[in-house]
Amino acid sequence: MVSIETLRESFRLDESGRLFWLVSNTNRIRVGEQAGTRSDEGYIVLMIQRQRIPAHRIVFAMTHGRWPVGEVDHINRVRDDNRPCNLREASKSQNQMNRPVSPLSGTGVKGVGWCKKSNRWRARIALNGKRVSVGLFDTIAEAAEAYAAASKSLHGQFAKGAA
Repeated sequence: MVSIETLRESFRLDESGRLFWLVSNTNRIRVGEQAGTRSDEGYIVLMIQRQRIPAHRIVFAMTHGRWPVGEVDHINRVRDDNRPCNLREASKSQNQMNRPVSPLSGTGVKGVGWCKKSNRWRARIALNGKRVSVGLFDTIAEAAEAYAAASKSLHGQFAKGAA
């Protein structure tokens, strides 16, 4: 693990969460140049001491003076928004709670699907790794509202509504 001291000697962190090189250790790196590249997943990542580290983890470590214990969650779900105020430490489960609607969703509404057996809209939510039924509803709007309420109740600050 790269030390916090090494991070602070290697990078300058600006108010928008961008990292800039303070040292040049290869021909490709220039002092003052923005550090990192965008990964296929949309995160900013960089190499330091032969380790590929997501920039949001480095920003968290530099801001808090320690490496995060679990994952680092982007509160606004924008993967390259590494402002310290947009980052929070989270467990894997918490980090999954505010994920957006899956592109594979048939309804476009998180946690809501059509139940053929009852001919009604069904809302379900994940809790401790298992899907739990929130209920059956006559309209997709009612199901979405119920999912959002359950998410807020069960997931707290990590809640992501149905939309």
